[in-house]
Amino acid sequence: MVSIACDTDFLIKITNDPLPKFDASLLLNENELVIIPQVLREISGLESSKSQTTSRRARLAKRVMTERKIFKMLNEHEAVATSDADNALLEFVKGSPDTRAIATMDGSLLKRLEKMGLPYLTLSNGKMLARFKQRARYLTANKANNL
Repeated sequence: MVSIACDTDFLIKITNDPLPKFDASLLLNENELVIIPQVLREISGLESSKSQTTSRRARLAKRVMTERKIFKMLNEHEAVATSDADNALLEFVKGSPDTRAIATMDGSLLKRLEKMGLPYLTLSNGKMLARFKQRARYLTANKANNL
């Protein structure tokens, strides 16, 4: 099982916009989606954004995260002690790169992950792209459980 720690933009995207070319339930069969406290704080902060769209999307993301049982919420003691979400995500994955990954759409974070050789998932052209063990590939409904 791989614990996939989601960043803020990734969570807002997958909770607000359907991915027609990907069945998330297949990904969840053998993996878990993890939310670290720093990401939860970022989303909570975005709920009070001046932009109505950002605020609405953040509220929906938070509601899905807390009401649905598909996300594992880490508490402060399980997470790395830093206020920066990107650094906390990196430290989380570096702690066990064979069993952990980051789900992100942040270009600068993706570059850091590539440089460090750490596993990740991202979205590209409406499809999920995963990089595990030095190779990247698109995930479809047929390939999601072969991570």
